[in-house]
Amino acid sequence: MPKLLTKSKFLNGLDSDALLWRIVHQPETIPPPDAFSQQLFKSGTEVGILAQQYFDEGIDLALSDFLENIEQTKAALKKRKPIFEAGFLFDRFYIRVDILVPVGNDEWDIIEVKSSTKLKDTHVHDVAFQRFVLEQCGLKIHDTKIMLVNTQYVRQGELSLRDLFYFENVGEQVSEFIVKVPALAHHMLAIIDLPECPEFSLEELVKGDYSNVFKDEFMAGLPKGSVFELYRGSKKKIIELWLLGIQLIKDLPEDAKTKERHLIQKETAISGKPHINPQQISAFIDSLRYPIYHLDFETFSPAVPPYDGTRAYMQIPFQYSLHIESADGSVEHREYLHTDHADPRRALFEQLHQDIGGTGTVLTFNESFEKGRIKEWAQAAPEYLNWAQNIVDRTQDLITPFRQFYYYHPDQQGSCSIKKVLPVMSDLSYQGMGISNGGEAAGAYATYFVNGQAHDNKAQLIQDMLAYCKLDTWAMVLILRRLRELAREDK
Repeated sequence: MPKLLTKSKFLNGLDSDALLWRIVHQPETIPPPDAFSQQLFKSGTEVGILAQQYFDEGIDLALSDFLENIEQTKAALKKRKPIFEAGFLFDRFYIRVDILVPVGNDEWDIIEVKSSTKLKDTHVHDVAFQRFVLEQCGLKIHDTKIMLVNTQYVRQGELSLRDLFYFENVGEQVSEFIVKVPALAHHMLAIIDLPECPEFSLEELVKGDYSNVFKDEFMAGLPKGSVFELYRGSKKKIIELWLLGIQLIKDLPEDAKTKERHLIQKETAISGKPHINPQQISAFIDSLRYPIYHLDFETFSPAVPPYDGTRAYMQIPFQYSLHIESADGSVEHREYLHTDHADPRRALFEQLHQDIGGTGTVLTFNESFEKGRIKEWAQAAPEYLNWAQNIVDRTQDLITPFRQFYYYHPDQQGSCSIKKVLPVMSDLSYQGMGISNGGEAAGAYATYFVNGQAHDNKAQLIQDMLAYCKLDTWAMVLILRRLRELAREDK
């Protein structure tokens, strides 16, 4: 049987001919999703199940296989009830519709369920392809709607599906795009039928809503110091430079429009040495007050609000690490990890309230995140309002010297993330850890603590989670120490 074009492959084809061909013919070469992406997929599945409950007396065909699904769909259509995962085949185009809802005597609404919170162009493209196939199969389509997650809904008590979801009518947008679908779809069939993978175009790096596999492969093969390391550089401009043969930062042309930070990157790329502005570093350090509380939260953000007072995709803290640095150079560590399925916020913030004193700087790495969590808690627990405002007022951001390029090392590769800064400021790194990033920590917490899935060695998992969060704040201590040394070297 010739290869089919499904709705997911249609969207892949809009991104890249090469991506479409590889997904069809060499799916084993597509890297598995990372921990963060896996959590998003789980959220999408959960949202999809809840969306079905929104409709009464629906017929669920999700578990039927390819041919069985098509036959069961034909029978279900006659019953004029909502159908979940209805399957349709026309020519070599195959789709499963999230939800088909009967309208009047002989029409249907397409309901595409997304775990997103806002409408995207890809949603329109998705349902346009579905509508094209359905109409070729003889169905009369009344309207097309996207069912999205409402972040304004705050859960109180039982989950309200009527409040959790909202609908965007995309009939007009679909009508505009659907005229392109037949030509696009047949072009994609031609790509699928090619004996070899078509060449991937660098311009396609600007696109890529569904997979960055080619970007990852391309980036992995880049030479150190490539123009793709330009800090917050325009992707379009970087690709233009690359295609002009300017592939290394050290070869950037003299240009009055070149941003100062990019000139600093060019300078360090040529010298191989870091750029250091001791005066600005010193001014930053002088603004800090002891004791310094190096603070980091770990959070998870479920699509479906799990606790009273939470919203969809709200960042819910379940863990923190706190290194308390005194003026005499001594450092004390405190930490908290919530280890059951209950709402972690009150217990976490009650402990943090005890651990952070009333004076001194609260130091974070990318302060908006920690500030945001503290403000949200104050809204949920007004008795913490004054404490929260005090913490926010005392918070400073350790990323500032790096984001402002008071310090830049070429080994940062255009990044100010703590995982790139730590190795150039100390002998430590995150390599080899049981949990090595926030996505893994969030996924582990949601899976094994909130959802209660069994783990072979939960004690070790807890130790891995504590070790990761602890390293985040110990890294801050080490980075600040190194900044002090650099400031002193100028005196």
